[in-house]
Amino acid sequence: MSAPVGSLAAHALQLENLLKKERALLLSGEARQAAELNADKLALLDLLDPVETAGVLSEPMPPNLGAIQRLARENVVLLAASLNGLRSALSRLRRVEHDASVGTYGRSGAPLPFDSLTGGYQRKL
Repeated sequence: MSAPVGSLAAHALQLENLLKKERALLLSGEARQAAELNADKLALLDLLDPVETAGVLSEPMPPNLGAIQRLARENVVLLAASLNGLRSALSRLRRVEHDASVGTYGRSGAPLPFDSLTGGYQRKL
């Protein structure tokens, strides 16, 4: 038995599938594509807000809400891990850039970092 297209159950199923897609993208390192799903997720969340009239919901809540909550929590953890990985990579790149030498040495014999060489030459007197 399938749910009607405009029903809460159908929207919940769409959101669950979208969260699964997001998870797969995050696990494969495609954080940018995962982030592009945010607008669709928010639109589906808005559609999941049941209409309440006189204290009675217009439709029963979909049975897969627990699965949706679990997937959302897991994806938050994956997003945080992805963000931490990006921060770590940027930090390493900054260190490498700062510590990089180009085979040039100063008067003391210590390697000269690349950033101190840009913009001019140092000559041995």
